[in-house]
Amino acid sequence: MLKSFQRLVSLDKSFAGLETKAQAFRAAQTLQAETQTRLHDQMQVEMHVTRGLLSDVTSSAANLQAAVDNTSVKIAQMATLGGLPATVVQWSWLVLVVFIMYQLSPRIAGYVTAAVGKLHPTTFISTIR
Repeated sequence: MLKSFQRLVSLDKSFAGLETKAQAFRAAQTLQAETQTRLHDQMQVEMHVTRGLLSDVTSSAANLQAAVDNTSVKIAQMATLGGLPATVVQWSWLVLVVFIMYQLSPRIAGYVTAAVGKLHPTTFISTIR
Protein backbone atom coordinates (compact mmCIF):
# COMPACT_ATOMS: atom_id res chain seq x y z
CA MET A 1 0.00 0.00 0.00
CA LEU A 2 2.86 2.34 0.72
CA LYS A 3 4.15 1.67 -2.74
CA SER A 4 0.83 2.48 -4.33
CA PHE A 5 0.63 5.66 -2.21
CA GLN A 6 4.09 6.66 -3.38
CA ARG A 7 3.01 5.94 -6.95
CA LEU A 8 -0.05 8.11 -6.48
CA VAL A 9 2.05 10.94 -5.06
CA SER A 10 4.52 10.56 -7.92
CA LEU A 11 1.69 10.47 -10.43
CA ASP A 12 0.12 13.54 -8.79
CA LYS A 13 3.43 15.41 -9.05
CA SER A 14 3.75 14.38 -12.70
CA PHE A 15 0.24 15.59 -13.45
CA ALA A 16 0.95 18.85 -11.58
CA GLY A 17 4.10 19.32 -13.70
CA LEU A 18 2.14 18.55 -16.88
CA GLU A 19 -0.59 20.95 -15.81
CA THR A 20 1.99 23.70 -15.22
CA LYS A 21 3.55 23.02 -18.61
CA ALA A 22 0.10 23.01 -20.27
CA GLN A 23 -0.74 26.36 -18.66
CA ALA A 24 2.58 27.82 -19.80
CA PHE A 25 1.98 26.42 -23.29
CA ARG A 26 -1.53 27.90 -23.36
CA ALA A 27 -0.19 31.29 -22.21
CA ALA A 28 2.45 31.17 -24.96
CA GLN A 29 -0.20 30.27 -27.55
CA THR A 30 -2.43 33.12 -26.36
CA LEU A 31 0.47 35.58 -26.55
CA GLN A 32 1.35 34.33 -30.03
CA ALA A 33 -2.26 34.70 -31.19
CA GLU A 34 -2.45 38.26 -29.80
CA THR A 35 0.88 39.14 -31.43
CA GLN A 36 -0.25 37.73 -34.77
CA THR A 37 -3.51 39.68 -34.57
CA ARG A 38 -1.66 42.91 -33.75
CA LEU A 39 0.86 42.36 -36.56
CA HIS A 40 -1.94 41.56 -39.01
CA ASP A 41 -3.73 44.78 -38.08
CA GLN A 42 -0.51 46.79 -38.46
CA MET A 43 0.14 45.19 -41.83
CA GLN A 44 -3.38 46.07 -42.99
CA VAL A 45 -2.88 49.70 -41.98
CA GLU A 46 0.51 49.82 -43.70
CA MET A 47 -0.97 48.30 -46.86
CA HIS A 48 -3.68 50.98 -46.94
CA VAL A 49 -1.05 53.68 -46.48
CA THR A 50 1.11 52.12 -49.19
CA ARG A 51 -1.82 51.96 -51.60
CA GLY A 52 -2.52 55.64 -50.93
CA LEU A 53 1.10 56.58 -51.52
CA LEU A 54 1.26 54.49 -54.68
CA SER A 55 -1.88 56.20 -55.94
CA ASP A 56 -0.32 59.61 -55.22
CA VAL A 57 2.91 58.66 -56.98
CA THR A 58 1.00 57.34 -59.98
CA SER A 59 -1.04 60.53 -60.16
CA SER A 60 2.08 62.69 -59.85
CA ALA A 61 3.83 60.69 -62.57
CA ALA A 62 0.83 61.10 -64.88
CA ASN A 63 0.75 64.86 -64.21
CA LEU A 64 4.49 65.11 -64.82
CA GLN A 65 4.17 63.17 -68.08
CA ALA A 66 1.38 65.49 -69.21
CA ALA A 67 3.49 68.54 -68.35
CA VAL A 68 6.48 67.12 -70.25
CA ASP A 69 4.30 66.34 -73.27
CA ASN A 70 2.77 69.82 -73.18
CA THR A 71 6.21 71.41 -72.92
CA SER A 72 7.51 69.28 -75.80
CA VAL A 73 4.64 70.42 -77.99
CA LYS A 74 5.26 74.08 -77.10
CA ILE A 75 9.00 73.74 -77.80
CA ALA A 76 8.27 72.08 -81.14
CA GLN A 77 5.87 74.90 -82.03
CA MET A 78 8.43 77.52 -81.03
CA ALA A 79 11.10 75.80 -83.09
CA THR A 80 8.97 75.64 -86.23
CA LEU A 81 6.94 78.83 -85.95
CA GLY A 82 9.11 80.94 -83.67
CA GLY A 83 12.46 80.08 -85.21
CA LEU A 84 11.64 81.08 -88.78
CA PRO A 85 10.47 84.64 -88.08
CA ALA A 86 13.42 85.22 -85.78
CA THR A 87 15.83 84.17 -88.52
CA VAL A 88 14.04 86.36 -91.08
CA VAL A 89 14.19 89.34 -88.73
CA GLN A 90 17.90 88.79 -88.08
CA TRP A 91 18.68 88.57 -91.79
CA SER A 92 16.54 91.65 -92.45
CA TRP A 93 18.53 93.65 -89.90
CA LEU A 94 21.75 92.43 -91.43
CA VAL A 95 20.68 93.37 -94.96
CA LEU A 96 19.50 96.79 -93.74
CA VAL A 97 22.80 97.48 -91.95
CA VAL A 98 24.86 96.38 -94.96
CA PHE A 99 22.67 98.45 -97.32
CA ILE A 100 23.11 101.57 -95.17
CA MET A 101 26.85 100.93 -95.03
CA TYR A 102 26.87 100.49 -98.81
CA GLN A 103 25.19 103.87 -99.19
CA LEU A 104 27.89 105.46 -97.01
CA SER A 105 30.91 103.51 -98.27
CA PRO A 106 30.69 100.62 -100.73
CA ARG A 107 34.21 99.45 -99.84
CA ILE A 108 33.41 99.13 -96.10
CA ALA A 109 30.13 97.38 -96.95
CA GLY A 110 32.13 94.88 -99.00
CA TYR A 111 34.45 94.20 -96.08
CA VAL A 112 31.51 93.86 -93.71
CA THR A 113 29.76 91.49 -96.12
CA ALA A 114 32.90 89.36 -96.32
CA ALA A 115 33.23 89.34 -92.54
CA VAL A 116 29.57 88.48 -92.08
CA GLY A 117 29.94 85.60 -94.47
CA LYS A 118 32.30 84.01 -91.96
CA LEU A 119 30.05 84.74 -88.95
CA HIS A 120 26.64 83.42 -88.05
CA PRO A 121 24.07 86.23 -88.52
CA THR A 122 22.94 86.12 -84.89
CA THR A 123 26.51 86.72 -83.70
CA PHE A 124 26.90 89.67 -86.01
CA ILE A 125 23.54 91.21 -85.11
CA SER A 126 24.18 90.85 -81.39
CA THR A 127 27.54 92.67 -81.77
CA ILE A 128 25.85 95.53 -83.65
CA ARG A 129 23.10 96.11 -81.10
